[in-house]
Amino acid sequence: MDRFACDSHLRINIRRTEDQKRQKITVCLEHSHNHVPYYDVSLPACTSEFIKENIWSAPSVIASKICDEFPHITRQQVYAAWSKYSEMLWKRADDQLESAKELLLEMTEEADIFQVDTLDGVVALGWGLPMMASRLKGKIVEVAIDATCSYVIFHCFSFINFVWFS
Repeated sequence: MDRFACDSHLRINIRRTEDQKRQKITVCLEHSHNHVPYYDVSLPACTSEFIKENIWSAPSVIASKICDEFPHITRQQVYAAWSKYSEMLWKRADDQLESAKELLLEMTEEADIFQVDTLDGVVALGWGLPMMASRLKGKIVEVAIDATCSYVIFHCFSFINFVWFS
């Protein structure tokens, strides 16, 4: 809902009756400018199904098709739904690091997990994709990944993995 200076006033008066046995409460709400009414922002069932059926498509492509047909739906709504539905494909645990490890362990033919030496308070997960690396041999000079996360109760961590192909 949009917020703006609507020049509203709310007054609540509480008075005891003359016999002191009851209270009289008066509520007065005044608005000079009406607010925009609320409207339903949920996705229609057909759009949710379309996202699920096209989960392997790029979210931008899905959003374009849905927003063309339903102009009141935002790209952010489509992306949020796509993110939620796509979790079933890759999320294995609530903890991100544990989830990544479990997913990589399911893919032993496609992925190698490496032991990464770290400093105190640093958490890192290293992996390689040998089939992809062999296909890219001689075509890629450098691949880099940098993931940084900072929480109040956790230490910051950063992991950079550089791979050179000859």
